[in-house]
Amino acid sequence: MAEEDVGAFRAGTIEDLLGAVGLIGSNGCLNKAGEILLCEPAGADSRELIVYQYRESVGGEVKAGRRFSGPLLTVFSEAMTAIEARIDTSPLNLSSGQQLQIQNYPIEAVREAVANAVMHGDLRERRPVQIEHSPESLEVRSPGPLVAGVSPENILTHPPKPRFPTLAEAMRSLGLAEKWGQGLDRMYREAMRNGKDAPTVTVSEGQSQDTTVRFMGGAPNTRVAKFIASLADRDQEDTDALITVSVLTHRRGVTAETLMPIVQRDMIATQAVLSRLSTGPIPFIEPTARTSRNAYPEYRLTGAAIAALGSALGYNTRMRTDSDRKIIEHIREYETINNGAVQRLLDVDVFGARDTLRDLVDCGVIKMSAGATRGRGVKYEPGSEFPSRRKSKQAE
Repeated sequence: MAEEDVGAFRAGTIEDLLGAVGLIGSNGCLNKAGEILLCEPAGADSRELIVYQYRESVGGEVKAGRRFSGPLLTVFSEAMTAIEARIDTSPLNLSSGQQLQIQNYPIEAVREAVANAVMHGDLRERRPVQIEHSPESLEVRSPGPLVAGVSPENILTHPPKPRFPTLAEAMRSLGLAEKWGQGLDRMYREAMRNGKDAPTVTVSEGQSQDTTVRFMGGAPNTRVAKFIASLADRDQEDTDALITVSVLTHRRGVTAETLMPIVQRDMIATQAVLSRLSTGPIPFIEPTARTSRNAYPEYRLTGAAIAALGSALGYNTRMRTDSDRKIIEHIREYETINNGAVQRLLDVDVFGARDTLRDLVDCGVIKMSAGATRGRGVKYEPGSEFPSRRKSKQAE
């Protein structure tokens, strides 16, 4: 609750407090938002506001379920208690000695999704908010489409546009929703800081439309969570920065053109994001040598970022090829390798050797040695993911 609202409560009556949070109309009675938040519906107005169902698998039987009706203020709190009771939390120790508590469904992100559903859903349809919870996914489905002008393609950057402004403002004043209309940003940030992919927002088609926010289940990726916790404070709080990290765990490179529909900004603004992340206090991306002079370069994770993320990178999990094994054995014998040696070893041209070396660098198997950074003098040595020798049975 805002400080000025608390002050009104201390200095005056209940009516003063309700007026301070916008729940009383000009006639001195509760307005519609006040009725929804504070009153128990009766008779023809009685209806369910939230339906919660938990299953042990997406297609399994309902193991726990509740239908919530009553004042939205209490219904919201009770629904969140039911969800939180089935969220797994585990400790994550950082190298700094700090311990984080990470969750398979970050409760702050889920809270914003439920708040947005009851605040922006079309209450005129008299259908409840549906929450489907299982270890595989958690879906929050609200009645009606998004507000006119807002779509899944611009929802991150579109100015706040509540369907029922009085209800939205009251919920924000009471601390039930994000005050500055950045609920979706918070959903994204909290999910990714807990080592999860960002939630998805979809709108169903047909006569009876729904808006669904979906969180993917499964265990959090602890390497991603640790990496994000190591970023500069500003980047840890920046949705664009965390989306960039998430994208680069699935693909080797990104440009302003490929990133702009994901961060939902124009080309110039997206390029500014990439430039800042490559030159900030703790840069974790860098332009590739081939495109660094372009107006819109391609960016990759830095060597340090690749080493920190390791197996969290989807492209680090490829099977070891005969070519890789030959290069690894060469390095074990001679300690380093260069482009010319790869050409002779694999019978490829300079470009084929370059691409093979680049893939192994991206995987953390090798890294560039100190010294020359361009030309024939560049050498590579074992990286953080370089495979160790297996002990023979005789040695064991």
